[in-house]
Amino acid sequence: MRIETAHSSAEQPVHILYLCGAGRSGGTLLGRLLDQHPEVFYAGELRQLWRPGLMQRVCACGAPIGACPFWQAAFARLERAVGALDLAWLDAMRLKHTRTRHALRFALGLPPGAEGRVFGAFLAALYRAVADVSGARLIVDSSRSLAYAHLLRHTPGLRVRALHLVRDPRGVVYSWQRAATGGRIGLEVRLRRKAFLSALADWAAQNALAERARRWGQDDYYRLRYEDLLADPRGHLAALGRWLGLDPAPLTAAIADDGCSATLRPGHSVEGNIYRRTAGLVMLDLDDAWRSAMPPIQQHLVAALGGVWMRRYGYS
Repeated sequence: MRIETAHSSAEQPVHILYLCGAGRSGGTLLGRLLDQHPEVFYAGELRQLWRPGLMQRVCACGAPIGACPFWQAAFARLERAVGALDLAWLDAMRLKHTRTRHALRFALGLPPGAEGRVFGAFLAALYRAVADVSGARLIVDSSRSLAYAHLLRHTPGLRVRALHLVRDPRGVVYSWQRAATGGRIGLEVRLRRKAFLSALADWAAQNALAERARRWGQDDYYRLRYEDLLADPRGHLAALGRWLGLDPAPLTAAIADDGCSATLRPGHSVEGNIYRRTAGLVMLDLDDAWRSAMPPIQQHLVAALGGVWMRRYGYS
């Protein structure tokens, strides 16, 4: 695999909207809504793409990635740019440079090292291939890892903006503790579970890291609450579209006039939760089951431990 680190100044950068914040905050739903714009491609969690078993994992279209025409076209274009893919090396780089534990460089504003720059050059070729095959001028990535965002941000050929998605920590913690969910997409979804304190600590850590992206400037950082998005999806999608320099009409056109549902075309995102496979008519109801199902003692404990951050984001 050959990787050129040089970037032609005449070539326009690939624009990436990077979704960050804690997991279970509505990132997949937002990605799918943005994916309805003809100039946007929701890629899912590209950071996770190089985990073992790539070709057997399922694309949002329902086909294995190894049989999905979109991803096969993207990989073919990528290999023309960098040569045959060394999947073991790519997975090693993912684990070595893009996990939460590697966010110290991001927090301190330090640029990536030499090895990180080489990996970044490969990622630039990957995003370029995805943009070329999709025809989109904006790639939405919901990888969340701020270490990964930092690497992309420092890679020539990429222009990265952060969308910090926030959700009430009681809803996040409750979601992590559920074994299954469903209803809204008409099927039972098995969920990976996380212990109460671990989920709360992750919520605080990921939001604190996402706040650091404010240093990128107001043109490159946007914060949106999950609850506000569901309360007025048309209004918030229009505002987000204007911030991104997109015509907001295609974003709002997918939303019903009453804001309670959306009609989604199929996508080609990878990784992330099963909601990325939603298509057709999808209800946009607020998932606040925690209010009645979460034990009151847990609700009070979340409020006590996360009070400062909750007040910052307008939760009481």
